[in-house]
Amino acid sequence: LLYFTGNFSIVSVPANLLSLPALPWAMLFGFFSAMLHFIHPIFSFAPLIVVYALLRYILFIAQVAAAVPFLSFSHLIAASSSACL
Repeated sequence: LLYFTGNFSIVSVPANLLSLPALPWAMLFGFFSAMLHFIHPIFSFAPLIVVYALLRYILFIAQVAAAVPFLSFSHLIAASSSACL
């Protein structure tokens, strides 16, 4: 991403590390919900509550990380990459 966009965010690594443990659980419960939906649609509601909570957590982490000002560097990376050429 740094190579293609020229942007570097200091909070991207901590934000990804905070949201990473929730992602496989959200996928697993989403799969359970899809499988239970084949039995009866009402059964898929309980796993969807878990999926919703986990995805809200991931979005919260992303919104908080995006709201932190002055932690994305684009000019420094672009200047240093053009100096190498």
